[in-house]
Amino acid sequence: MASVNARCARRTLSCCAVALAQAGAATSVHASGAPAGGAVATPPELRAVRGDGAAVRVDGLADEAPWRDATVVTGLTSYLPVEGAEASGQLVARLFYDDKALYISARITMPPGRMRGRLAPRERWNNDDLFEVMIDPFLDRRTGYAFTLSPYGVQLDWTIVDDTWSDAWDGVWDSATVRYADGFSVEMRIPFRTLRFARSPVQDWGIGFGLYSGARKQYDKWPAMSADRGAVFAQLGTLRGLQAVEPSRNLDLIPTAVMGYGGSAGALGEFAWDDVVLARAREPGLFDPGLDVRYGVTPSTNLNLAVNPDFSQIEADVDQLEYNLRFPVALQEKRAFFLEGVSLFETPVPLLYTRSVVDPLVGLKLSGREACWTFGLLSAWDQRPAASQLAEARERSGFEDVTGKDAILSIGRATFALSERSRIGVFIADKALRDRGTGAFEGRNDVASVDAAVTLSEIYHLVAQAAGSYTQGGDLAPNQAGWFTSVLARRRDQHLFLELRSQLLSDGFRAESSALSRVGVAQSSAEVSYRHAGASLPVPYLEPALELLAIHDLGELALLDYEVRPSLSTRLGLSAEVMLYYQRGQETFGRRFAGIDQVGLSLEAHPWNSLSVVIEAQAGDQLNYQPMDLFLGTSASIAAATVVNPTDNMELEVRYTRSVLWRPGGQRAAEVDLYYGKAIVSFSTRWAARLISQLDTFDDTLRNSALLSYQLSPGTEAYLGYQDTSVLASEVHVIDRRIFFKGSWRWQP
Repeated sequence: MASVNARCARRTLSCCAVALAQAGAATSVHASGAPAGGAVATPPELRAVRGDGAAVRVDGLADEAPWRDATVVTGLTSYLPVEGAEASGQLVARLFYDDKALYISARITMPPGRMRGRLAPRERWNNDDLFEVMIDPFLDRRTGYAFTLSPYGVQLDWTIVDDTWSDAWDGVWDSATVRYADGFSVEMRIPFRTLRFARSPVQDWGIGFGLYSGARKQYDKWPAMSADRGAVFAQLGTLRGLQAVEPSRNLDLIPTAVMGYGGSAGALGEFAWDDVVLARAREPGLFDPGLDVRYGVTPSTNLNLAVNPDFSQIEADVDQLEYNLRFPVALQEKRAFFLEGVSLFETPVPLLYTRSVVDPLVGLKLSGREACWTFGLLSAWDQRPAASQLAEARERSGFEDVTGKDAILSIGRATFALSERSRIGVFIADKALRDRGTGAFEGRNDVASVDAAVTLSEIYHLVAQAAGSYTQGGDLAPNQAGWFTSVLARRRDQHLFLELRSQLLSDGFRAESSALSRVGVAQSSAEVSYRHAGASLPVPYLEPALELLAIHDLGELALLDYEVRPSLSTRLGLSAEVMLYYQRGQETFGRRFAGIDQVGLSLEAHPWNSLSVVIEAQAGDQLNYQPMDLFLGTSASIAAATVVNPTDNMELEVRYTRSVLWRPGGQRAAEVDLYYGKAIVSFSTRWAARLISQLDTFDDTLRNSALLSYQLSPGTEAYLGYQDTSVLASEVHVIDRRIFFKGSWRWQP
């Protein structure tokens, strides 16, 4: 126990970045990212320099006096797709800090004609060049932030946990860029109140820089990094000697207002506008206010309270062509309340699917970290909970029909870092259903899980998880208990990737807070790939891969599904990637078995700054997953997408998908066409107008939308839009038309 406590004490010092006062004043340091002999024994160190931030105007030029005394960083080394190759550009970066912010400038130089970029709204990126700053404020070598800028000043930001990057987080920071014939320059001001870090008189942070080249599809880093040495954040440089920097207990108030009005025409009916209802408790009326409160309880812990939050989607969910759905489709989360700090709730096998919370009246979340611990608490009162995601379940759970019910969801997650590369964690979830009218109990699902992750020798990873559940189905289903276990072993370096995984899920296991869709099975998988790169090849790299999957019935041990999938990926020229694959296996549905053979091709190319092309094609056997019409047929599908930029501020996107299913003997059983067109005009990085039209011939649906958006900063936004939907029902088009306004204002006292 003493050794464990000692490790935790040392870990606490690392997590909190506590350092002894260092002798000597901070001075300017010139550091090169070029490694000596191709290896870096220890991360390079920079000396933090304090300067006068008030004298800096963030305009992209970096010509004020404080920049002359700033710390200087030069040099880039290729990281992807081939380590050690020639860098795509040259970098000279400078950084200093004052009491309130970290200031960073950079000049990126590259051959004329290579730069890629366009004017677009925030976080909209299509193979543009990107300059990147990576920051690890706790110096734990596993978590932090990344801030990126395109040549046109388009901002993207990320949170990183265990080398998993998420763009869900939106930080508030200032930036500007200037473009030249041979590259571009950037200037950033990152307020300390945007970051979480410990309170200490002297701070050491992790720091790194990156450059993505859209023309070469290449990722360069400073300092020099290698997959042989583990995760990216484990290899960052160290910025030493940040003094008298105080974290902020931020208070953000974000009131929102949504106004919407529309009408519809049913079968054989005339179009009529809805009755005007100013506001109502459960269903949105003409005016639907909300409030989001974010408060920094400690420098590293945030409390979020959402009252009647606006969970409408400004961006429609991506179309998914799966007219033979076997299992439910998991949709991407886009809602701000759930996105902030969502990585703290992640488990090796995901047990939280936030899209199962559809329309809460109130949501409360506490998330953060203290020393070796990370933790998260989430609770939501949902008016329209999603039904169970389980398919082919032998026993009902009581969550299959949630019509007229409310759900109270409570989640708890905590992890403890044993070292920089190892951790243990626990997860607890409770979801209760109650009748909306009477409040009577209708069902409850409880889940408890433990997990552990260990990294050995940088490139070897072992992850294990075990969980149990207990479900009370009320009057609709019997009570049942269940369990699952999962073990994953992975090896990854710059050439070889190997992963082995095994999962066991009992018949009675239920996790109604998750997107879990199959139980009562034993699932095993293996994946291996090898990337061969070298200057002598006519292509930058070749990457053969093999994936194996087997799913058995846990009780009878009968083989249900299996899959063998060899593939080959490569690069054609500098900006085109292609993958070929063959898939052979077996699928079972309704206790009927079918052999499956399929071939596929994907191609992604960005030949010019103004053109991008993506093509995907697949052909082979296909089950028709309709219990009343189950058969094994043959399908073929092709999807093509083209993005054209006639000018630097205009984007035209056209997508077309076609899929055909034939019965045995050649009779056509189904035919689907998806047409999608989008036009975006960006007047600045804040103002943009968008038009979208999409037609689905499977359900004869035509959708059109128009949107005018203004984004001053994350949380301070305004949208004015129109959308209509036309659905063919009984040979009559049912039309729905809506106009809406959404506005929010982020107030930071």
